[in-house]
Amino acid sequence: MRGILTTMLLVVFFANPLAAQELTGTLQQIQKTGKIKIGYRHSQPPMSFLGKDGKPAGYSIDLGRHIVDEIETKIGSEIVIEYTPVTAEERFNALRENKIDILCGATTKTLSRSEVVDFTQLTFVTGASFMTLKGKKLRNNFEGKKVGVVKSTTTAVALEKLFKDTSTDA
Repeated sequence: MRGILTTMLLVVFFANPLAAQELTGTLQQIQKTGKIKIGYRHSQPPMSFLGKDGKPAGYSIDLGRHIVDEIETKIGSEIVIEYTPVTAEERFNALRENKIDILCGATTKTLSRSEVVDFTQLTFVTGASFMTLKGKKLRNNFEGKKVGVVKSTTTAVALEKLFKDTSTDA
């Protein structure tokens, strides 16, 4: 009996500091302010966009809400979500400058970006594709055509490289 009591006391003694870990960084800031600033792109459906009610919606927004639920559990209190629209060009600066705490949106994880910001596990896998009006026979000939792509994205960089490598004037 004495051995069991000693073992239980040792477990409680050593487990207690682990449960009472102090929060640091972004989690500490969220706990202190009672709010989280989520960056999103307002015109990237189905990932993130403004719904009919004018509020952020989409797959990435839903994932962000799940993250907030876990943060609330971790810090032990409710937090207010403050959504901040960002563009592809400014999203990483917004993170670096603490204008947002997390970015919820379609962002390609690259080695160079991973040197600047932290990424969660991948939530989806995609690739670039193109579309044109029904009946147009575009195939893979972009010569002389106008091609629309979001600025400052990996897709834009890859497309520019493709056109340069194939000497395509598009």
